[in-house]
Amino acid sequence: MKERTADEQKVESTKLKAVVERHKTLIPKIQDTLVKTECYWKCYSYGDDLIPIFEFIDDLRNKSVREVFSGNSEQTEELIEKQDKVLNQLENKRKMVMDFISKGEKLMEDPNCPKFLDGHVKKLKEAWEDTNEKAQRRKKDLVDNLNSWETFEEQKVECHKQLDGSDAEFELIKKIFDLKEGPEDYTIRMKTAATFRKTIEGIFNTTSEANDCLQKMLPDDKKQELTDQITELKTRMDILKKTDERLVFIDDFNKRLNIFDQNVKEMETWLQDGRKRLDLIKNPPEEMSPEDRVTKSMELQEDLHRKSEFTKKIEEEKDEIFPKAGEKVSSDAKKFIERLKKVRTTLNALIEEASAECAKF
Repeated sequence: MKERTADEQKVESTKLKAVVERHKTLIPKIQDTLVKTECYWKCYSYGDDLIPIFEFIDDLRNKSVREVFSGNSEQTEELIEKQDKVLNQLENKRKMVMDFISKGEKLMEDPNCPKFLDGHVKKLKEAWEDTNEKAQRRKKDLVDNLNSWETFEEQKVECHKQLDGSDAEFELIKKIFDLKEGPEDYTIRMKTAATFRKTIEGIFNTTSEANDCLQKMLPDDKKQELTDQITELKTRMDILKKTDERLVFIDDFNKRLNIFDQNVKEMETWLQDGRKRLDLIKNPPEEMSPEDRVTKSMELQEDLHRKSEFTKKIEEEKDEIFPKAGEKVSSDAKKFIERLKKVRTTLNALIEEASAECAKF
């Protein structure tokens, strides 16, 4: 510089100052670039560190969603043990994953943070929550399956036991030829039938629901076996309908027997009156004229004919509701039958006697 002239030195000095000033203006940009570079490096490094974490989460998720099969409670217990290991692994990594999510959220606070980091953090959250949810769901499904094995076996046996009782009860529902005991027995049988229906249907539904749960994990070669056991129970439950129909029949029988009894009583009472009327005709008082005797005789014969037809209907009803030939007849039934026979015998005798008396006129 000293060798240059003053003017030259001045020009060179001006150039130097210009260079210095230009460098001073570049320093903030360089510093900004350095800051951004460091932020980007951290974010890309964060993304690289995510790879093994995602691999870990995806592996446990796959273990929780893959199809599993269980043909008995022992196999389900083994599956539960394996799933518990998955849940333990997730719990052991929980703090690490939460810290990693927090680290990503902190990096996102930097205004220089690239947009892709938000996607990484969001994806990590979703993957972690989804895997935990599926792992817990698989554990619940397995526990439900295990409980269903116990429920299915126990309730199936209990359902058959109740159906055996219902079958036995059905055999006890019979006609009772007693106007008081019949309706009383019917009322008891109705309550018993309602109890059996409620109990059996409840147990069957529980057993069927257990089977529905088991079917989800049953191997194909076991599905039909359990379905057949449910079908067997369903078929046996036809006894409930048969019992209801039988009770309707018994109720109708009780009503018909009551009417039968009333009709027989009516005839028994009328025959007493008919006897008196015939005796009056045979031994008329002095004031009764021959014409009155004829009239009363004809009226009696007409009434006897109507009562004979009425008795015939009672006899037809007897054939409908009483034991048929060859069937066992209870002592109570015999009493009704004997009463009707007596009515018919007495009526026929009265008809014959009335006819003979009328022939005299």
